Amino acid sequence: MSLPSSNPLGYVGIKETDVPQIYKVPRAPLATDYANYDLGDLWIDTVTNKMYALVKKLAGTASWVGAAGTGALETLTGNAGGAVGIDAAENINLTGLANSGITTNGIPGTNTLNISMVSPFAGDFVFSNATAATPRTLSVTNTDNTSVASNAFFQATSGGAAGGDPFINFLVTGAGTYSIGIDNSDSDKFKITTGASPSAGTDLFTMTTAGVITLANDLDVTEGGTGVGTFTAYSVICGGTTATGDLQNVVGVGTSGQVLTSNGAAALPTWQDNTSMAYVEATGATQAMAVQTAYGANRGAGVAFSLPATAAAGTVMKITGILGLWSLTQAAGQQVHVGAFSTTAGAGGSLTATNLGDCITLRCIVANTTFRVEDMMGNPAIV
Repeated sequence: MSLPSSNPLGYVGIKETDVPQIYKVPRAPLATDYANYDLGDLWIDTVTNKMYALVKKLAGTASWVGAAGTGALETLTGNAGGAVGIDAAENINLTGLANSGITTNGIPGTNTLNISMVSPFAGDFVFSNATAATPRTLSVTNTDNTSVASNAFFQATSGGAAGGDPFINFLVTGAGTYSIGIDNSDSDKFKITTGASPSAGTDLFTMTTAGVITLANDLDVTEGGTGVGTFTAYSVICGGTTATGDLQNVVGVGTSGQVLTSNGAAALPTWQDNTSMAYVEATGATQAMAVQTAYGANRGAGVAFSLPATAAAGTVMKITGILGLWSLTQAAGQQVHVGAFSTTAGAGGSLTATNLGDCITLRCIVANTTFRVEDMMGNPAIV
């Protein structure tokens, strides 16, 4: 049938005079069904009772669109549910489910459909599994191995100084719990605790923002610690025993001039008076004395010795005459006892050798002030 070639109604474009053809074939059309068909031709598959329309011919390929019965010519399908066709307005609507975080935005001018997703979780997000031997894993992976900026990390963030704690909690139901994170209420210290948060339970590990670390228990020697929380200031530390622990203090810190002396394999050393003597040959006009020291007076014009200002009770000093006549002077508050005799107390008192070979041994009997001659050769003058 042919239509009038005139255009009395003023149609836009060219009015086609050929009527689309209908083909009945016992199969579906193929992309190669191209050469003898025109746009708009209809194809009926007599096996499936499905009709197709030729909607595009391009580069030797035919595009046939079909539908069964009166259904929509175009549908979308998902991995669940049925096929979705056009609605009364000839649209197929794509929307995000409520609370899924998925939004869609159609842009008619460019025939573009934008799909975006944001986190739908305003509260708790829980992975749950009750199947035996079936783990649940939450991981963040960055597989790039070409840049140091290709990080993979978890981040927990709280609202600010007046907010809560950012942390991770580990829980064995009915058994125990540990938390690791920042205690916002305690000067932002990094903690491991036995509570449900870093601000609860017992602090097992605490580190300040300056890096100062505190442990709930003393670190054992085998882990690099001392096993002891505190030591006496300035004391000596020794190996311990099963009873005392890995390390232990020597009792006290001793007094000036004392030495640490062994008491055998089964006991701690102790501070004891130094009974050994150093030797100094004095050749100058004056010589300040020190405890546990022996002096040789070796100067033709004599050597003037002075008692030490600091001397522990029990310490010893010696003077041996070699050359010249020595003398021994005192400071305020000091005095020397020689048998039944004593020097004048204070700076006015003294002992002076009367012969070249005069010798004396003195022992401090009252710290810093009082001395006794316990051995003497010759007859020094006592003032």
